[in-house]
Amino acid sequence: MRVGVNVPNFGPGTNPDSLARWAEVVEGLGFDLLMVSDHLAVTSDVAEQYPAPFYEPFTTLAWLAGITTRITLGTTVLIVPYRHPLLIARMAANLHQLSGGRLILGVGTGWARQEFEALGVPFQRRGELTDDHIRAVRAAWDNDADYRCGQIPIWVGGNSDVALRRAVRLGAAWHPLRFTMPWFRDAVDRLRAIAAELQLPVPDLAPRIVLRLAEKPIDHPERRAGEGTIGQILDDIEQLSLLGAGTVLLDPYNGDPNETLRPEAAWQALATVAAHRAWPTPYRDGIAVTLDNHDLPGSDVDRAAAFSEADLQHLRRCVELATEAVDAGDWPFGSVLVDADGKVLAEERNRESTTGDATRHPEFELARWAATNLSPEERATATVYTSGEHCPMCAAAHGWVGLGRIVYVSSSEQAQGWLAEMGVTASPPVRPLSIRDVVPDLEVAGPVPELAGQVRALHRRFRTGTSAAN
Repeated sequence: MRVGVNVPNFGPGTNPDSLARWAEVVEGLGFDLLMVSDHLAVTSDVAEQYPAPFYEPFTTLAWLAGITTRITLGTTVLIVPYRHPLLIARMAANLHQLSGGRLILGVGTGWARQEFEALGVPFQRRGELTDDHIRAVRAAWDNDADYRCGQIPIWVGGNSDVALRRAVRLGAAWHPLRFTMPWFRDAVDRLRAIAAELQLPVPDLAPRIVLRLAEKPIDHPERRAGEGTIGQILDDIEQLSLLGAGTVLLDPYNGDPNETLRPEAAWQALATVAAHRAWPTPYRDGIAVTLDNHDLPGSDVDRAAAFSEADLQHLRRCVELATEAVDAGDWPFGSVLVDADGKVLAEERNRESTTGDATRHPEFELARWAATNLSPEERATATVYTSGEHCPMCAAAHGWVGLGRIVYVSSSEQAQGWLAEMGVTASPPVRPLSIRDVVPDLEVAGPVPELAGQVRALHRRFRTGTSAAN
């Protein structure tokens, strides 16, 4: 199953920098899709749910295509009646080509009556216009000499039976939004009945669910798919898969525009899901296993609910050091040692390849430096910031020397997943273990989603010898 993220392209905290950071997080955590919403005129009915500024989806996705490398991009959903069909066809075709074939066009009829009025589009004809426009768009794409995109995948958004029937008639994936699991099961039955009635294939399923992580289980009957503990969320995703969904889109926006000013909470929820995706099987004997944060193989999210600006500043320096290492031909790791008052005491980068010494890890070097230059009390209150989670050798040195907290950008599990994506299958000489497997009582925080994408790009550069933009 593919899992994607609906990124908020609206609200007071949204700007080019935040959109770029969202892209780094979503791609860096290994998600498969990044999709955005659509509004053109932020009328009062739109602003109640999706306040300004609102970034137009084709423009936004074209820009994000240039700062991402592999992730599929799309709309969830494009309001079809707002644009001339040939404009939709042209913009989608160009974006599909410029992104290397990474576009999915999610479509819908729209709901904001005042926005229709502002654009001069008849609200009562929105369903008819949607059907006519989609037919015209597909006809344009048939002209391969001009549009050169083939038939771009279309998802039909909406929860009504009209949307189900439209998906069947068009042979397009059905994209329902934010629902309960009992409702979805019944809707899938209705979809199959409509397909049988029309003697057409049952469409693919690509639902969008909320992402609202809770510490305690949510048991009320109106609980929506994607709400609850990580165990409940994983079980929802598994049930959607069993019902035939090949893709699930997670929507971390929960209705408060001020969430866009503080995206870190959403990023941590996504990091939790991503870490569990790396777990070999969160379901044992067909039964969902409810795991708490201490069970995560690639994340210490319970101790990483929030990173201060000082933390992020030191971690950015770690990424800079890792970049220097790659530029020199070494592995992409960099680390900084900071005292209790926030003063940088020492910093180091990886030097394995250039020295021929496989122990020249920056974390190991800092542990040795601390043993020589700091008192036991100073070591205990110091923090090591690092671009990647300590290997067992470095974690053991950290523990024996008596250093304090570790904060890392990317986990060992993430790094192993990235290497597998690049076709690297050779096992390391030392088995990867989490830091707390080696030093159980140590305070550890990570990963940091907003920076993990940069570290992934450095691993790719080191392994393939290509630039991060390739």
